[in-house]
Amino acid sequence: MAENLFVYGSLQSPAVLKVLLGRNPRQRRAILNGYSRFRVPGRTYPGINEDVNGTVDGSLLSELTVSETVLLDAFEGEEYVKRKVEVFEEEYRDERVVAKKKEEHEEKLSKLAEAYVFRNVVTAREDWSLEEFERFHLEGFLKLCEEFVEEEGQKARDQLRWAKGQENSTGGDGE
Repeated sequence: MAENLFVYGSLQSPAVLKVLLGRNPRQRRAILNGYSRFRVPGRTYPGINEDVNGTVDGSLLSELTVSETVLLDAFEGEEYVKRKVEVFEEEYRDERVVAKKKEEHEEKLSKLAEAYVFRNVVTAREDWSLEEFERFHLEGFLKLCEEFVEEEGQKARDQLRWAKGQENSTGGDGE
């Protein structure tokens, strides 16, 4: 299994995850401090950049397989870089809850995760919301996801055929 993945945009949508992964992984509400979310200019999806005063609501995906993580990395593409971040499950938004948990010496309050951070710094920022995305853009976005999965599946099948061809040309023993 791969590490936790903090998602804050279209990957929060169960419909998007179902098309991309063929299932809905475990998902919990989470908060990322020190970043802010914005609509990527000219796109229907968001990015995040570092922002000392920022807070991003999102979801923590867990129990992803390595192949699912590789597929999501390819889906996010070159616009994003994956970074290790520290996130808090949503129940810890209330400082009183955090103080009580610390007093009780309960489990660690934060979780390590990876997040896709937008490579370019965007200064003119337009807000992005999951509700608006799902209302106005989800249907078209799901079609793009389906095309992506088909294309990635074809690449995987081509690589498998190539590997089998290599195996056959070397006698199957790798020598």
